[in-house]
Amino acid sequence: MSEKQAVKVLRQLSSAAPGKNGASYCKKFSYQVEACEQVWKAAAADCLKPAGEPHVRRSAAVRNTRDTDGGRVLEVEGKTADGQRYVSEVFVTAPDGTPKASIGVFWSGNGLGNSPLGESSKVVPKSECAGKKDSAG
Repeated sequence: MSEKQAVKVLRQLSSAAPGKNGASYCKKFSYQVEACEQVWKAAAADCLKPAGEPHVRRSAAVRNTRDTDGGRVLEVEGKTADGQRYVSEVFVTAPDGTPKASIGVFWSGNGLGNSPLGESSKVVPKSECAGKKDSAG
């Protein structure tokens, strides 16, 4: 999987995320639908939504193993709708020939287990719900 192919998937994710609900987004863009829905629900519970397409900081190939399909991991940086910075990893794979994200919730600060990019660079945004509740009333 090339970086260009993985970035194309990221662009699809970022253009669709603001207008979709978790179930339809995850079915369309994720190989791990159930895991995607769980991460989406956690982000929604924290009132986190993405603000535009994130910047790709770096990427690395992930080789096939006996147990998992390979692909490419993108380290992305962006802002949530309320302006918080996040750094996440998006794993793109294509076991059936069509590149898709493994999970696809790129604004959550989550990373790939055993990432070839290391574990030290994730930035998880804080819950934005408190500010929304305070301003509501």
